[in-house]
Amino acid sequence: MPWFGAELYSLSEKEAKLFNLPQTSGLLVQRISSASLFDKMGVKEGDTEVTVGNKKLILGGDIILAFNDIKYEVTDYIFLKIADFANSLEKNPKFELTVVREGKVVTLQNK
Repeated sequence: MPWFGAELYSLSEKEAKLFNLPQTSGLLVQRISSASLFDKMGVKEGDTEVTVGNKKLILGGDIILAFNDIKYEVTDYIFLKIADFANSLEKNPKFELTVVREGKVVTLQNK
């Protein structure tokens, strides 16, 4: 499985509503490692640390909605599909990420 190089936080349905996401969950990008796959794709990391309840989050980065046509959801089925997708990248490294960036849905490509 490839190394994406990101610290991600899975948003609950309630948290997704707070971010006005067009779906019930997403992956909040908190940090990106330089020279990683996500860094090369232009995925944006957060820049503002906040505490929500007892959770420390870094806000302001992209929120991942989908890997290719796999819409992110918090289900075992989707986790398996994302793992299969990640394992397939060695054979076919081209893919798209759909993210929310500054309130707009944007597509990023790994060519």
